[in-house]
Amino acid sequence: MHSFWNRVNVLLSLFAMVGGALCVCTGMTDIFHTASPTVSISVDKFFRFIPFGNGQEQAVMSLNVDADLRSSFSWNTKQLFVQIQVEFDIPSPLKSKSDWDADELPDSIDGANFTTSTAVSGSKSITTPATPSRTAQVVVWDAIIQNTDQAWVQSKGMRPKYVLSDPGSLRGRAYNLTMVWNVMPKVGYLYSRKHTASGGVFPENYIY
Repeated sequence: MHSFWNRVNVLLSLFAMVGGALCVCTGMTDIFHTASPTVSISVDKFFRFIPFGNGQEQAVMSLNVDADLRSSFSWNTKQLFVQIQVEFDIPSPLKSKSDWDADELPDSIDGANFTTSTAVSGSKSITTPATPSRTAQVVVWDAIIQNTDQAWVQSKGMRPKYVLSDPGSLRGRAYNLTMVWNVMPKVGYLYSRKHTASGGVFPENYIY
């Protein structure tokens, strides 16, 4: 005959198995949820673009945002973490990896792609890498959205929460605007979606 504690152990094990199975089934329901968000983002205007600190530049712009993320919510969605980031290419130094033989030169270093140029001197060919570049991503706005009433973000001339600064020359440089939203479920795995739009170019002259 089983003791009282043996029966408690069996019941707890059963509840744990059933609870785990229910959690798995709950998380899998998000696979069948279809979201169709619509996002439109653009820069309204730059109202400050100045040199800042030791060789840095600082830009402050207002944004036009119309993002309907309501369809990203399901009964299993806890909240969305949304951010808008400015993306632009910047030079990436080769650091200490500049002395490569022509037949050993990789297509990329530290994830930065670059092309090569070849100079021929007599019968000797010298291959030198061009300056590589990488994409900088600077967050200028973010928010936590906890229900569908907050999930339609509409604002014209919205001021950013964070200032964009970069230790390089931004003048005349092309950039994109990307909205990223991370979907945090009550049960299951976190996943993210994004929408990227061409932003244009930074001003050629400083705006004080």
